[in-house]
Amino acid sequence: MHACRKDTFERFNRLPENTIGEIKNKRQEYEKMTSGDNWLRLKTLADIQVAQFFIPKNESNAKKIITDEEYLDYLSGRKAVHGMKAGMASGVSAEKRFFHWFLEFPVVFAGGGFDCILGNPPYLGGQALSGTFGESFCEWSRSAFAPAKGCDLVTFFLRRNYQITKLNGFNAILTTNSIKDGKTREGGLDIILKSYNGNINFVVRSTRWPGTANLFVSLLSISGYIESPSELIS
Repeated sequence: MHACRKDTFERFNRLPENTIGEIKNKRQEYEKMTSGDNWLRLKTLADIQVAQFFIPKNESNAKKIITDEEYLDYLSGRKAVHGMKAGMASGVSAEKRFFHWFLEFPVVFAGGGFDCILGNPPYLGGQALSGTFGESFCEWSRSAFAPAKGCDLVTFFLRRNYQITKLNGFNAILTTNSIKDGKTREGGLDIILKSYNGNINFVVRSTRWPGTANLFVSLLSISGYIESPSELIS
């Protein structure tokens, strides 16, 4: 993150919010901060990178697709980010509700990521995954979390949580037993433990869900580090 960008958010975070007037002022400052040219350029670049997975590759969209070479020109500043292609990406982003971590939590990522993430991610696998979210989502997931393939949705949450946690941070999740089996394990736990030096701090492999559902779950806590969060786009 650019130094001035970090300073801007740090100044914003120091604004008081103890009265109705202070809260209103902070909201106005946030709207100004997230509508400037610098923020818009970062948002558009992030949208472009992800949107290419969701734009149908057909003749009618041929002039709306951005190649890797074009994207690098935008990223380096050799070309301005504007026009029909950028507009298409922004439209897809609005439709699919893209969430770019580094834009939503800039101060956190400037500090190396989150200290701790606790979660109860959704569970969905097989044909239900593509049937619910579409093949474009599955293509993006396979690319973003390669070599994960044929995994339960929880795998992608586990991998993303690990990516955005700082060195010596912790991830703890409540998940189904599928996290330790087959393709879901190969694309999730095995990658984190074998390729990125993750450590399991606590685990309960199978325990009955305390609610009314007839379900067995696994409890899992992992610490470690995968890559610099500042390198993540979305």
